[in-house]
Amino acid sequence: MSMALDSIDYYDDPWAEEDLLDGIFGEKQSNVGDPVLHHVQCFEGDNHYLGVMVDGAVVIQAKYEIIRLIPLFAFHHPYFLAAIGNTIDGKKRYGVLSDLNEIVFPIIYDNIVWWKNKGEDCYAIKLKQGDKCFCYDVRSNSPLFEIDDYNSIGTFHAFDYYSKVVEDYISEIQWTDKKYSIVRKGDHYGIILNDGTVVIPPKFKKITEFNFFFDKGTCEMRANVVFDDYVEGWIDYQGLIFGFIPICYKSAKRLNEDRYIVLDEEGKYGIIDKSNNVICGFIYDDYVKHEPYRSGCYFSKDYVIFHSDNGWSVVDAKTGVSTAYYDQISWHFSCKYCYVSKNSKKGVISVSGEAVIPCIYDKISGFNADKGITASNVIFEGKEGCIVDAKFISQKVKNTNKDATSSSKLFLRERKTYERYSGTYAQDEMGYSDDDIDTIFDGDPSAYWNVD
Repeated sequence: MSMALDSIDYYDDPWAEEDLLDGIFGEKQSNVGDPVLHHVQCFEGDNHYLGVMVDGAVVIQAKYEIIRLIPLFAFHHPYFLAAIGNTIDGKKRYGVLSDLNEIVFPIIYDNIVWWKNKGEDCYAIKLKQGDKCFCYDVRSNSPLFEIDDYNSIGTFHAFDYYSKVVEDYISEIQWTDKKYSIVRKGDHYGIILNDGTVVIPPKFKKITEFNFFFDKGTCEMRANVVFDDYVEGWIDYQGLIFGFIPICYKSAKRLNEDRYIVLDEEGKYGIIDKSNNVICGFIYDDYVKHEPYRSGCYFSKDYVIFHSDNGWSVVDAKTGVSTAYYDQISWHFSCKYCYVSKNSKKGVISVSGEAVIPCIYDKISGFNADKGITASNVIFEGKEGCIVDAKFISQKVKNTNKDATSSSKLFLRERKTYERYSGTYAQDEMGYSDDDIDTIFDGDPSAYWNVD
């Protein structure tokens, strides 16, 4: 036959039949040797059918059209399984034999699939029969249970009771004798139990194993997840997002202790509180997200920049009240103001929607409200200048106007240059001058994102 024949190696477990009490209360009697390496090889018989040999001795007779070896983890019996196939009634059918040639599953299945978990030996096997799929957990050797047609099934995890708190918690949620597995269907992941119960439907881009969290003597089990919009969160053993948000929502991001941005089944964002009350209706298709590892990304825990068909607006997370709509909105570093743009004109608003600097400028950055309304880098009707006391002062006026106010003169006299790093975010959007970038960022404006 032309197909390559499977072969694997495994170590036996010399302690498998050892009495664990031997040698504890008296002199050790047995002499247990080191693990022994064994070689498993499929072979083709004279009849052109396949069998299996271990260390040259035949353990499975050559009477199958196809054999695939399923390696199991070391020091565990059986050490391997053999997926076998023959043509029956004109159709190829599959079954599973143990390493002792015992029938694990008869030759009645349409297909058999198994996986390796991150390069480790496999633990779960999927068997298909007609339009039904079944799973076999190799580690527990439990009976078959019916499952969905998953693309992959991970290791079934049991719980180690390393504390009385954990043991009581597992007992309370009635998971004492249960194991769980992370499964994948299409591009999404979920969690099932070893009886086929779907705990968490496959709807996450990523999901981790459960971990235990403790607070004031209580215990909670959480699995970290990544939603379709790449927002990160966690779910509990019931599949509740952050422990209380129903899984009917497709995404959830925590703003503060009582406000969450959530995505509904229609693909629209809104805001709910910790009692699942809707604070802001589901009318938005996007919002400004902030990655926690980018310390330069400013954001507010009480306001959200949302997008809808009308444009961008700032929404008060406490009340759900929205500002007017703009073509673009970005946070000022104070998180009390926002740069806005409408019809290609720039301005500044407060988070409550007040127009601090009207949307009439071609460019504006370096906004500061600590000492009046100022902005250090402004272009208005093609003229460069600045804003002092909420009024535009052009570069030309700066050089010639002898009647400028004392505050204007002081501001203009101390005005820094904004030329060498023009076009960078640190200068154009955040208002850092050439000298600032040289001093604070060592001349590298991209280092702005690394500032703590």
